[in-house]
Amino acid sequence: MAFVGGSLVPIGGHNLLEPAALSLPIVAGPHNFNSADIARMLVERGAVRIVHDAAQLAAVVGDLLTDPAARAAMGASGRKAVDDNRGAVARLMQFLEPLLP
Repeated sequence: MAFVGGSLVPIGGHNLLEPAALSLPIVAGPHNFNSADIARMLVERGAVRIVHDAAQLAAVVGDLLTDPAARAAMGASGRKAVDDNRGAVARLMQFLEPLLP
């Protein structure tokens, strides 16, 4: 998420898995087209809060700073999502190996 002159710039988002793997709460803007499936999964699991402007960003960060339980719950949810999805390459290879000569 990038802000220019108080407005969000649709730059596509960053890798949300990195803070999730570190059990950190995540705040992101609405532009996550670089990793839309990951963003959707993390939002559904409660690991990410999406904000649409600077005022929402300030409010969410303020809420998280005063609520350690919410920070911990979001972080744990993100870490669980990462852990639940480990091994994707091995699963993909199980499907591909029979097709290889």
